[in-house]
Amino acid sequence: MGVTVNKRNLRVLSITSLLLLLVFFVVQNANSVSLGESSSLANANSNGDQTLTSAGTSINKESKEEAVSEKQKGKEKQPEGDSVVDAEIGKIKQEVGIGKLDNLETGSSGSISGGGVVGKGGLASEHIQQKEFDPAKEYAMISDFSPIIIFSKTNCPYSRALKELLDKEYSFTPTYSVIELDKHKNGVELQKYVEQKTGRATVPNVIINGKSRGGGEDLRSLHNEGKLLSSLKHWSQGTFTVLQHDRPSNN
Repeated sequence: MGVTVNKRNLRVLSITSLLLLLVFFVVQNANSVSLGESSSLANANSNGDQTLTSAGTSINKESKEEAVSEKQKGKEKQPEGDSVVDAEIGKIKQEVGIGKLDNLETGSSGSISGGGVVGKGGLASEHIQQKEFDPAKEYAMISDFSPIIIFSKTNCPYSRALKELLDKEYSFTPTYSVIELDKHKNGVELQKYVEQKTGRATVPNVIINGKSRGGGEDLRSLHNEGKLLSSLKHWSQGTFTVLQHDRPSNN
């Protein structure tokens, strides 16, 4: 009877030991899993402010609160920067003077307009500095273009006829210059000065070496008489050469 009890006790002891060992392994596995999750959460929290580039390189990333704070600071500083820039621009305008940087305008016939430095619009209320037109200076500048100056108007039939005659029948070296007064910015004032200077008020007005040699009808008359070529050579005083084109033969 005593022997049977001992075997039963041994069997119970063995089963109990196995159960305890099994419980031990289960508890150990549970602890390892718990520690792994805690470590992963810690790493995730420590890297929460980082992001990855397409190449896998980690870079710091601002939190939403910090980004919003920086944007608000930028918005608050922007008006101050604009005011500083506006102040600098105003100072430069006062020192340089508005209108001095505007483009110079030129006459349509190639002569420089005598308006000096002219601002866009030409309004005094815009503080634009505008010099007074000087017809004498303009006339002197035009006279430097060529020994032969023809003051003309695009809508004048006599002017058109004279230009056609000279173009078709004669060649000049250097060529003559044509000033279209109706296209010139200050054509009315310039024409009055030309009248005072040459004694001729109408167009066309042919100026050779500073002296008026008449208009379209005058030169046409000399041409019809066969005297225009010799007259031009005489008036040139060596400042230009002129040739008359050969007329086609009737043969």
